[in-house]
Amino acid sequence: MPWRTAKTILFVDDDPDEHTLIGEAIDQCGVECYPKFVRDGDELVDYLEGRGRFGDRTEYPLPALVSLDLQLFPENGFDVMEARRASLRAADCARRAGERNREARR
Repeated sequence: MPWRTAKTILFVDDDPDEHTLIGEAIDQCGVECYPKFVRDGDELVDYLEGRGRFGDRTEYPLPALVSLDLQLFPENGFDVMEARRASLRAADCARRAGERNREARR
C-alpha cells in the first residue's frame, strides 16, 4: 500500500460534536497524527477505496488505524464491520463506544 502512513487515524463517527472533541483532545495531548473523519460505513469504504471526494491520497492518505464508533446510526459499528470486512482489511481497526446522551457529557 504505497500511500499508507503511520500518522493518519480515520475516525468513523456520525456525531459532528465527537469530531470536534476528538480533534481538540488530539491537539491538547500533543499526539502526532493526522485525524480524518467520516460519518458512516459508506463514507468509510469510499475513503479506504479512494472514491469520490477521497480520491486525492495526498489529502486523504490511507490510515494506519480506523477508530470505529460502535453506536453509529442507522447502522451500528458491528454491522459496519461485518458488511465492510474486505475494505477494513486495509487498516487496523479499533472499536469504541461513545455516550449517546449528550447531557451526560456535561
